[in-house]
Amino acid sequence: MERSAQRTKAAPATGAVLGKDVMEAIWADMALTELPSWVTDVPRNWGTAARGKLSANNWRVICTVHLPITLIRLWGGDHAPEDRKNKLENFMDLVCAV
Repeated sequence: MERSAQRTKAAPATGAVLGKDVMEAIWADMALTELPSWVTDVPRNWGTAARGKLSANNWRVICTVHLPITLIRLWGGDHAPEDRKNKLENFMDLVCAV
């Protein structure tokens, strides 16, 4: 039997959630952030093809320390677009769950 409906691929995303400008802001904030001695520092060039894969601990530090610092500053203000505020609120719920 022949299928009448064909599977269609989802359209590729047109842009990343964390674009180049946000990544550069994160890296700049990381350079200014002093971590406690018990928190493992992460590679400064994370998120680039040259860096490669990160450990689970690196991702934990990025998501619970570095991303909140920058994303709250960029997406939490009164003038931030509503979609960014919603993404920030959702992300912070995930951070709190961790």
